[in-house]
Amino acid sequence: MISPLAGAEETKAGRVAPLEALSPAEQEKALQEFDESTKRLEAIGKGYEYELRATGQAAVRARQRQLDSAYRRQIDDIETLEHEYRLEAVTMLEKFVRQYPNHPEHTPDAMYRLADLLFERSQVDGFSLREQYDRNMALWRRGKIPAEPESPSEDYSESVKLYDEILRRFKDFRLTDVVLYKQAYLLNRGGKEREARDAWEKLATTFGDKSQFTAESWLRVGEYHFDNQEWRLAERAYVEASKYPDAKNYPMVLYKLAWTYFMSYDYDRAISGFKDLISRYEVDAKQGKRSVLGEALREEAIQYLARSLAEEDWNGDNEPDADAGVKRALRYLNDKTPAENAILEEYAKSLSELFQTKYFLQSAEVYRTLIERDPNSAKNPDFQEKVIEAYYQANDLDGLRRERERYVAEFGRGSAWANANTVNGGVRSRVDRTIETILRQAGTIDHARAQELKASGSEREASAAYLKAAESYKAYIAEYGNRREAYEIRFLLAEALYYGGQYPAASAAYAEVRDIKKQTQYRDRSAYSAVAALEQHIAELVAAKKIDGRVEARDAVEYPPPEERTSDIRRMQPEEVPEVALEWVKQADSYLALNIAAKDTPDFPVTLEYRTGLLYYNFKNFDEARKRFESVVKKHPLKREAAFAAFNIINSYRAENDWPNVEAWSDRIAKDGIGRPEDVAAVKKQVAGFKLGQKFDRAMLLFEEQKFVEAAEEFERVVNEDPASKFMDKALYNAALAYQNAKHWNSAARVFERIATEPHFAGSQYREDSLFYMAENNRKFFAFDRSVGLYAALASSFPKSERAPYALFQAARLLEMQGNFKEAVTMYRKYMTDFSTRDDASQALYNVGRIFERTGDKSGEIATWREFITRYNAAPGADGKIVEATLRLGDLHKAKNDWKDAERYYQQTIDEAARRQIAEGSAAAAAPAKARFELVENEFRRYERLKLSGSTANQGKILAAKRQMLNDLEAKYVEVFQYKAFDWTVASFVRVGYLYQLFAQMLYDAPDPPGLSDEDMDLFRTQIEEQAIKWENVAIERYAVAVAKAREFKIVNEWSQRALKELNTYKPAEYPLFKAEKRQYEFSTDVPAVLEPEPVEPAEPAGEGPEPIKVEAPSLNEPGAGQPDSQPGEPAPEPEPVPEPSPEPEPQP
Repeated sequence: MISPLAGAEETKAGRVAPLEALSPAEQEKALQEFDESTKRLEAIGKGYEYELRATGQAAVRARQRQLDSAYRRQIDDIETLEHEYRLEAVTMLEKFVRQYPNHPEHTPDAMYRLADLLFERSQVDGFSLREQYDRNMALWRRGKIPAEPESPSEDYSESVKLYDEILRRFKDFRLTDVVLYKQAYLLNRGGKEREARDAWEKLATTFGDKSQFTAESWLRVGEYHFDNQEWRLAERAYVEASKYPDAKNYPMVLYKLAWTYFMSYDYDRAISGFKDLISRYEVDAKQGKRSVLGEALREEAIQYLARSLAEEDWNGDNEPDADAGVKRALRYLNDKTPAENAILEEYAKSLSELFQTKYFLQSAEVYRTLIERDPNSAKNPDFQEKVIEAYYQANDLDGLRRERERYVAEFGRGSAWANANTVNGGVRSRVDRTIETILRQAGTIDHARAQELKASGSEREASAAYLKAAESYKAYIAEYGNRREAYEIRFLLAEALYYGGQYPAASAAYAEVRDIKKQTQYRDRSAYSAVAALEQHIAELVAAKKIDGRVEARDAVEYPPPEERTSDIRRMQPEEVPEVALEWVKQADSYLALNIAAKDTPDFPVTLEYRTGLLYYNFKNFDEARKRFESVVKKHPLKREAAFAAFNIINSYRAENDWPNVEAWSDRIAKDGIGRPEDVAAVKKQVAGFKLGQKFDRAMLLFEEQKFVEAAEEFERVVNEDPASKFMDKALYNAALAYQNAKHWNSAARVFERIATEPHFAGSQYREDSLFYMAENNRKFFAFDRSVGLYAALASSFPKSERAPYALFQAARLLEMQGNFKEAVTMYRKYMTDFSTRDDASQALYNVGRIFERTGDKSGEIATWREFITRYNAAPGADGKIVEATLRLGDLHKAKNDWKDAERYYQQTIDEAARRQIAEGSAAAAAPAKARFELVENEFRRYERLKLSGSTANQGKILAAKRQMLNDLEAKYVEVFQYKAFDWTVASFVRVGYLYQLFAQMLYDAPDPPGLSDEDMDLFRTQIEEQAIKWENVAIERYAVAVAKAREFKIVNEWSQRALKELNTYKPAEYPLFKAEKRQYEFSTDVPAVLEPEPVEPAEPAGEGPEPIKVEAPSLNEPGAGQPDSQPGEPAPEPEPVPEPSPEPEPQP
């Protein structure tokens, strides 16, 4: 560097020779030459800037990539020329300063310009060094050069020293404030933030309003203190900067001042500050003074202000404030300005992002406030949708329904909002689509609610909910009935009416769906349900005795033959069939006309057709009845209903004394094989067994149809009617299983208990299953004492059973869960003894160790882990637990301050893991990782205690020793990585960073050497701090790696938070640490524990669940077997109406 030394210049030999004095004329001439050279340099610079800008703009407009090579040479030529002129100017200015070192006006001016040119030269040189560094790095990454190149640093020391000399020697220089500003700027770029801060503060306090840089200087002073979390000092600087509202950085000043209040937990002033910033932006925007920075700051201010309002704890006591919530927020935002509305909108969003019920409801309140402030805003539908979403997220179904209805009322056609937004066609169209969705989903929501109520047994409330859903479906159909989606809504309307008890209306609605030709998805179900709905209505009328029971067409009326035998045929007078029954026949005929193939109930069509004939038969409309019965016989001659139909035809002729036709149909039965005469005589002999078997079959069918409660009751009736039956225990067992499947646990337990305890079931093969399910059901309902006894009884009574290990282990676990630790230990040890050959026997002893850990019995715990290692040292599959048990012994001795034994067990843990080839990255690998970490920690504590003291020579020895220890410790911490136990990998990274941080801190804390002058002491401190910064930078790098690895491994523990906290100290913007993270860090300072496996239970015997026991029962499937002469009997009952469908997937607001 060429220094502007007074009255001297450097010779080629490097020696200093005196200058010859110049005459006044020569001095004047030299000054003129200097001025001309300066003006020429400025002109060249302006020309260069113009040409460079023009070239760059042309390149961008003409696709820079294609034209870059064409312009590169020109740019290079211009840059070369500029560089030459710069060097020439530097030489001239240096020469001038040497010749005129003390001119009060021109010398500082020349030094000022020289400093600027040297700054430019440093930038160009730095750019060249950076390019060379990038090329070398590329070569190094490809393995072309052996060592990684060092990153170049920016060196502005020449310019800084010139600025410093100007300030020191020319105190009246007209550009002193500029010099101070530039000096501070270069110091800051050179990494000397504190010195830069001092320079800026000196500028601001010295010049005040006289300098254009005062406002920015105060801002930069504030930035320094802000970055160092010195909030009060930052506040003072920002307040000073805020006194210059016309400064270009004024919005930033307001923003950072508000942020400072925010970080100081001064939410009142933070909110006020952010509002001032937003208001300032609004005023500037109205005046056409928009700026990208201002807009960005406005958006951030809105965000942070919203977050401040959402924060419940303003006083820092870790408890929600008494006035926290929406009311407090509205107290600050009560001017109802557009800016405040924007804040409220962001505030509502922030509340919803907290994902808690109360915050969802608060966000809804805020959105409703926005709507009420401007009822005709085009954004209101969006706000109301968010209100709906909030109630949905809060699982508030009543609120959800209310707000959906409010949406339709406030924004639907004809509303005040719709009339005020006629020009917003796009918004109106979207709102219309949303209303359609709401109307469509409103029904499904009520429908789903009705299903829940029905399932819980609240029949009356369920019925009301179904009818409410029906009203919503009707509203949708009235508005959007022509849309394709209306088809499914019509079907759901029919379903809602059905389950709401409006059976005639439901039947009509089903019929309407059935008759739609273009869509047939629900045709078959609707055809069936149209019949079923009227059957339900008829059943209600019959039960209320409002109509003759014969209309149900379940049983055939007995018509005895005339008392007098006569050859005359006496036709019976038909009775009027009720209108509702005729409507049922109409719906049945429509179903039959579709020829639906019922897969689950293939006999339903023939049964239905038979019953339509039976209806007319019961009301003596024999002609119509016979026509329908004969159709059944012709279509289904081998079906039971065909035989019943034939016998009913015979009986109708018998009732009218039409014996020829009786004889004809009897012959026809015999001829066509519809039935045999002897079947009627045999039925009485088979009736008893038939009834019982039919009930069992019926119960089985109900079970298969998953009508479990009905099935269970039917099975119990079978047992009660014939207690001596050979399959009584099967029926009881099936009843218990059915109750269990229906989740009627008490009833299931009652029936299982009969099998398990009643003497005549002592030898039943189902006793073990009964004990098992009784135990399981009691466990599910937290009757643990009873469950333990049952499990123990099972294990005792059936020791060879596959369930015995499971039962014994469950008994032990339940005892442990109840806190009966002594009994639990006994039970676990019994398991370990009785099932010692099982692979999971070791788990029982492991659980014993964990019980001692829970109870704080250190002696018992130590003894158990030693026993575990001895007993299962060679057991297959126990490697991981052996290593873990060894580690636990180390931890226990460490807790007793017995480091000698702790160290031995830690080393043994590492050796066992290696010997047993514990896989890296496995859960078990955490044990050797922690053990190795603990061993290094013991050495780390000696490193941590090593401080500088004594003479300079002694300090040097301490430095060397501590550096050697650092290298050794870092290598040992790195050895932890080999296990890929990521918690400990992160912990080791953090410890390595802390090693370097401690070394840097030791340098910072180094005692001042005695006997140094102030200047030498400053030099000494500067050198020490420069060295400390290097070590500190390495620490920062290690902490950054730790945080990156923690995020990569998705680990959050005390170590990752410690690294983040340290990084936040150095780089708060890059590594922010919010209050929640601070609390998390402060919560615990323990070393992360080894990942402990959950206790492994013995597997339950395979199988997805027991199947009911089936038995062979007598059957009367032969045609006519169940038909006495005067009564053909009833057909198999038709299926119940199809189960209600789940309305569409859960509706989304």
